Amino acid sequence: MPRFLAAASGLLAVVLYGVAVVLGGYRWTAYSHLAQPVSDLIATGAPTKPLLDPMFAVYNLLTGWFGWGLLRASREGRVRAASAAAGAAGAALLILESLAGLLTLLFPEGEGGASSAIGPGGTAHIVFAGISSLASLLAIVFAGRWLAQARASRGVWRFSVMAAVAVAATGALTAFAVANHTPWAGLSERLTIGAFLLWQAVVALLSWPLLAAPRNGRA
Repeated sequence: MPRFLAAASGLLAVVLYGVAVVLGGYRWTAYSHLAQPVSDLIATGAPTKPLLDPMFAVYNLLTGWFGWGLLRASREGRVRAASAAAGAAGAALLILESLAGLLTLLFPEGEGGASSAIGPGGTAHIVFAGISSLASLLAIVFAGRWLAQARASRGVWRFSVMAAVAVAATGALTAFAVANHTPWAGLSERLTIGAFLLWQAVVALLSWPLLAAPRNGRA
């Protein structure tokens, strides 16, 4: 299968995630995008869970496929060994992020979402969500470093640094907001997710020529 489709999967994943969140809020009229985290849409007993679980599963699979494409490209590109290693690490972290995201679907929040008492499933959900968040932050740094070298562009690195800072800052704010049940927890989480998705979309576009480059005479 042509490797350039891995770049397309990175873009499609971003679109699918946005559609899933918007559709979930539309279908669940009592849901608040401002106050509630995205995980509430797929919590045990949530009316949108049957619809959104498959959509988020596909999102994670597409992101993992995108990470696989970056991994292959980082091994084949003509960059310094340190940059190639950074690219491989960033790609592997994207794959880890997608796997952790899939596991959050298998271990959803308890009935009532983030505002409910945390049970075994809810605790596991928080752990895997935390792994996913940390992996996405580190992926931005490592993959961004590789792509900047591969495209000889300082702008790519600056953009990745800004995205990482945004994810880290808003992520810390989100952790505080969710823990304290603030009325703006959903908004702060969307800023974190939005920063990562924006980075993924830009990187998918910029890495397209690298992923589409023929390998041993084949695409």
